[in-house]
Amino acid sequence: MGNGRNLVGQVLGKYELKEILGRGGMAEVYLGFQAALKRNVAVKVLPANFAAEEGYIQRFIREAEIAASLEHPNIVPIIDFGTEGGIPYVVMRLLRGGSLADRIRQRRTDGGEFSTLGEAETLLAQIGGALDYAHKRGIVHRDIKPNNIMFDQQGTSFLVDFGIAKPLEGTAEMTMRGTSLGTAAYMSPEQWQDKKVSPAVDQYAMGLIIYTLVTGQAPFDTSTSGNPLALMHKHLYEMPTAVHQIRPELPPVVSQVIERSIAKIPEERYETMTAFAEAFSSAIQGIEGKSRTTGFFTFSLPEKPIDQVPASGIGRPPTPAAVPRAAPSGPVTPPANPPPYTAYPVQPPSGITPLSQIAADQRAKPESGGSDARTLLLIGVIIIILAAAIVAMLVTEPTATGLILPLWL
Repeated sequence: MGNGRNLVGQVLGKYELKEILGRGGMAEVYLGFQAALKRNVAVKVLPANFAAEEGYIQRFIREAEIAASLEHPNIVPIIDFGTEGGIPYVVMRLLRGGSLADRIRQRRTDGGEFSTLGEAETLLAQIGGALDYAHKRGIVHRDIKPNNIMFDQQGTSFLVDFGIAKPLEGTAEMTMRGTSLGTAAYMSPEQWQDKKVSPAVDQYAMGLIIYTLVTGQAPFDTSTSGNPLALMHKHLYEMPTAVHQIRPELPPVVSQVIERSIAKIPEERYETMTAFAEAFSSAIQGIEGKSRTTGFFTFSLPEKPIDQVPASGIGRPPTPAAVPRAAPSGPVTPPANPPPYTAYPVQPPSGITPLSQIAADQRAKPESGGSDARTLLLIGVIIIILAAAIVAMLVTEPTATGLILPLWL
């Protein structure tokens, strides 16, 4: 947004905008009131500066159409869609329980307890069921992340934000070639490689989320989040520390289930989200404390300044992340100094160049360029000396160069 526009007090269609609930890079979400039914709703608005840009209106409309076509108890329902005074808007059910990202962030801030295995199991069953429902209808979300899992005040989870969802058939691709859409921390190897997506990309992201809930820490070192190449390397070639190594009281089978969901090769993941959820449920059966409740999905969240509330939490189209494609080559050599998480070298897919080799090639380029420049300079000096010698000869002995001398006169 950044343009300071405030639509509070205005009416879009049947909805009066009461207050701003959140702002994101590409959308605003307002608390709306529908007088005819005396109910509050969430109204998502595309800013004017994006409405004029090619592709944003289409993506906004496509999100509304896709989400409206999906009727599932764990997918946020679309109530209405329209354009008023040149402002496109989408009306959704109002969710007051915050996002999973809010809850993870708050627990890290206050040192409170993360979800139990049973609570993680419930979330996986709910969101997994929603994703399977969408996948069966040919829709891949492509941006599963904690910000896109919202809760009502009873702790029921909802999948939101179909802004970059992709129908598997029958629609034009809206992504630029050579880039991938998604959130870098949760993008699957095939998304980083700009390959064709399948429902497996959503499972990969959900596997990383379950890993975080079970261990209380991110699967990959978040200090690399500002370096897309380093983060890409982790997603392509490394596995996070096994869950049972972080929590020794858990059996290795819990690690094995999660690791299969985040396998580097899509075909090695579970066939469906339901299969993943069932495998996880089976793995945690009989573990002490599994059924204990922490209230992780229902505890009260502190209010935040509007500018800190991401509109993605209520369904905004996320900012496309332009990420480099991995380039061709051979196997990966484990790093000499491994990151804080255990690195498991993986045979890379064919056609991928290890980032260490790319970096080495880039470092070599300046030296090569400097050497070429010195060579050209030396050649230039030699030419100037030869030219000066010829000039001197022409001036002192003109008759000996009868064929050349007329050119000088």
